[in-house]
Amino acid sequence: MEPSLPSVETLVLAVLVAAVSVLALGLLTNSSMLTHPHALGTRPRPDLFGGSRELPLLGSLIDSLRDMGRAPEGESGVVKRFVERREVGQTGKSMSFTLPGMGRFVVLERPEHLEHVQRSRFDNYEKGEAQRTTMGQIFGGGIFVSDGARWQVHRKTSAKLFTNSTYRGIISTSTHRSTAQLLDAIDHLSTQRGEVDLSRLFFSLTLDAFCFMAFSTDPGALLAAEAGQLNPFAVALDYAQTQTQKRFQNRYWRITERLTGAAAKMRTNMSTVHAFADAIIDARVAQLEGKRAECKESAGRDDDKDDLLALYMRARGSDGEKLTKAQLRDAVINLLLAGRDTTASALSWAVFRILSHPKLVTRIRFEADSLADPTKLPFDQLKDMSWTRAVLEETVRLHPAVPNNSWTALGDDQIPNGPRIEKGDHVAWCDFLQARDPAIWGDDAGAFRPERWLDDEGKFKMDSRLHAFNGEMLATFESVAVLLALFSSFDLAFAPDYLATTPMIQTPLCAEPTPQYRHSLTMPMAQPLRVVATRRVES
Repeated sequence: MEPSLPSVETLVLAVLVAAVSVLALGLLTNSSMLTHPHALGTRPRPDLFGGSRELPLLGSLIDSLRDMGRAPEGESGVVKRFVERREVGQTGKSMSFTLPGMGRFVVLERPEHLEHVQRSRFDNYEKGEAQRTTMGQIFGGGIFVSDGARWQVHRKTSAKLFTNSTYRGIISTSTHRSTAQLLDAIDHLSTQRGEVDLSRLFFSLTLDAFCFMAFSTDPGALLAAEAGQLNPFAVALDYAQTQTQKRFQNRYWRITERLTGAAAKMRTNMSTVHAFADAIIDARVAQLEGKRAECKESAGRDDDKDDLLALYMRARGSDGEKLTKAQLRDAVINLLLAGRDTTASALSWAVFRILSHPKLVTRIRFEADSLADPTKLPFDQLKDMSWTRAVLEETVRLHPAVPNNSWTALGDDQIPNGPRIEKGDHVAWCDFLQARDPAIWGDDAGAFRPERWLDDEGKFKMDSRLHAFNGEMLATFESVAVLLALFSSFDLAFAPDYLATTPMIQTPLCAEPTPQYRHSLTMPMAQPLRVVATRRVES
């Protein structure tokens, strides 16, 4: 049995830390600490709102300990701070929290504030060493934790795959291929078991589809799911994501993971993830060596494939050298995570929302009927699927795939109509919170209302206030294609006991109950999305 530190002991530890800190208060600080409570190592910022959750010397340490393993469902410290600020009439101040040894985090709450940081003053902010340390075990030196020249290499290389040509070619082909396998799996499981866990199938679908388009390989995740088997890579990646997300809320994870045994378990699971990525790379290298043995004359290219792995193998790093195997592995893992998890989570939440509002199905099927084959959406017709895309965008607004993040300021900055940022501050944002902010989306911010994405003529319109998807066309195309195929092929309903047995959340920021989140980087559902599926018969 793995060693564990019970939550009661964790709370006792927190109380002891607080008691000792309060006793030492008179020696270690002056009256300004009491007037504007903040963590040791930071200084007062009366222009920011910390609220009653910010304590002398400790800052938000108690909140951080309390939030360990808690998803942002309305009970986390930042959400409670948001509600408190509104109650005390301090909405003119930006929220902030401090942690001993970690510094100050300033929360960006407006889309234009994020635009300033991520575009206008991109040169003044970086992911930073703290984020690289927190996420490095899973992401290595990949695009999600890179800055500067290294980030540019990843960005330029991946951008070469996602073009209109590849969307019409390999991306459409892999999406249609995996969607057909998904429909077969639903048919089979419905016949054998009477109900289907769609959330699990969606994660299998996106893993197969992305591996095929990016690495020209099929891991067979859908076939395994159809047979009731677990994919070891997917299980290991899920654990690594959950543990990494916990680190964001527990800034002292290096200590607590050793106490709980999570450090050793993380190493074991990452070995499985690395083995999966290495197998993809080794197979491609062996293939290339076989080609060289057959034909020594080369046209100057290492590979005749146009997939993402080939592009990375031909790429050069910031030092002008080819990427090492470790760098290729990091790239593969980063891309797998992006290609699998964000889309699968979005699909699960979209189906839940659609089944909660059955009238939505008719309009989705109306658009599917306009296609020559509803199960094979041509990329060029994505623009005509206004209603289905509106449903998807409203889904990712309320259920963002990556609900929170933070960068570090390299120098002082003034956010236009926003907070003042000091060198070394961490700027943090919470898409989950922004989506439910009436100041941004109106009084119905917490409601699921796809109509907000349609213009007066019923055509889909982009909205710059949405930050969650960042305009990711791959996730949009794949999700819309799957929804059209799914609802044109099946009549779906929640399993008979699903709503009664699935733990739900209901907060002041949500207009209706929704299933609990699983604590992870991409915030999937905590429980299976169990549905009954009946194949539709064409009239």
